Amino acid sequence: MRQDIPSTLVKNLTKDLVMGINESLYAGAERAFIRAKHDATGHRASILGNMRHWCMNEEFYKSLQANGCTPSPLKGNNLVTGKSGIFNIGRINDNNVSWNNLTRAKTRQRLAEHNRFIESLVQPSLFGDPDDIPTATVFFLARFSGSFSEQPETPLSVELVVPSHDMRSWLFREDIALFLTRYEQAISQSDKALPKLKSNKIKKDGTEE
Repeated sequence: MRQDIPSTLVKNLTKDLVMGINESLYAGAERAFIRAKHDATGHRASILGNMRHWCMNEEFYKSLQANGCTPSPLKGNNLVTGKSGIFNIGRINDNNVSWNNLTRAKTRQRLAEHNRFIESLVQPSLFGDPDDIPTATVFFLARFSGSFSEQPETPLSVELVVPSHDMRSWLFREDIALFLTRYEQAISQSDKALPKLKSNKIKKDGTEE
């Protein structure tokens, strides 16, 4: 079976890891909202944004650590990152702001550069050998409404995204709930690939059929 980005993600990220990070981002967002919801209207949105960064960073860190993904240290405004298999793991919050604001962070840009290799799975004829992918980067993208009047306490959705090396496009993008179904598909395909042992029946005279 030809290797592709979804199957490479499934191979390198455990289902427990993906579920754990998804839950951690919702937990961090809820913590942030509780801490910001009573602040003055004039700067409440800014406070919520900062709280989301810090609280979601903390929960993200805990989830990476619990799954053996060696998270980078919690430190100020630094983005927490981890590692699982060939994948560097980061996160992005989208508050319905311009795309440039999502991609301008130097840490994200540096991580995305690793995806020069995995681009070969999208266009192998242009980028070389698709079997040789030493490293790549995936982000968990939490999408918020950008408004205090529409579900400010949690993300509208969380997606798994693999950007191009220059962060100008998505090589892969899928809602977490849909992505999690891929693990069941992988198990089913693995079961079908297992060879079936021939059952040799013994006849009454002691010989095999």
